[in-house]
Amino acid sequence: MIESMTVQFGTHYVSVLTAIHKSDSYVTPEDGMKHENERQIKTYVVVKHNGKWLLALDQNPIIYNP
Repeated sequence: MIESMTVQFGTHYVSVLTAIHKSDSYVTPEDGMKHENERQIKTYVVVKHNGKWLLALDQNPIIYNP
């Protein structure tokens, strides 16, 4: 679920999207660790090429609350 999102255009051909995303519960297959009520800050850099927006970068670190 997306909690919030911003879009910033650097040029007519480059944009940066930032979203706060709350994910469903899941278990990582590598270590069996259960993740619940996790929030991530997702950052996307997209570029327009031949009339289509293409994903150039996707980053989504977990937001940890102390």
